[in-house]
Amino acid sequence: MSAVTASLCSTLLFVGLFVFVSADQKNITAECGQDITLPCRAPNNNIRAVEWSRADLKLEHVLLYRDDQFVKRQQHPSFKNRVDLQDRQMKDGDVSLILKNVMTADNGTYKCLVVQRDNLKLISIISLSVDPPEFLPEPNVIDSSLKSSTSPTTGIQLLLSNWSTQQLRPDTFTVNTLVYILFVLLMKETSHNH
Repeated sequence: MSAVTASLCSTLLFVGLFVFVSADQKNITAECGQDITLPCRAPNNNIRAVEWSRADLKLEHVLLYRDDQFVKRQQHPSFKNRVDLQDRQMKDGDVSLILKNVMTADNGTYKCLVVQRDNLKLISIISLSVDPPEFLPEPNVIDSSLKSSTSPTTGIQLLLSNWSTQQLRPDTFTVNTLVYILFVLLMKETSHNH
């Protein structure tokens, strides 16, 4: 390796470590269904653009805000209509991200980057952990209340359940829970038919 290449590599390594270490790092835990704020504050108001990304999304971003508007192109589909900036005017350097209706698929490490005077700066790294829904029914709970009925108009067999409001708390009932319940019900029905 030439001296110039070695010098360049060591400089890039130093700069990379400096940027990584100087970024604000936080761990945030949330519950499914909550709206949360991932905090990020740039050192001054000369912000030309802000990008929120997550490493596993590859080329797609969580949010890109440039020229006073959101850039929808290359936004990951799971974040469409679920993200916003806490302050679109970015007063006092506030470029915090609001993430609505979080789900376990939102787990990951988020990076907040800003462009100030043509310089891209990593401001914040946030590790988000979303707890799964509290309520996941046990198969025996489903067995005890499972009933089936055949629709007279379509001939499709419907699975019905008589859960109480205590078993299905609205504050913890999410799409993930519904999918789980339907899956368990279908598995039970399939096993009863065989």
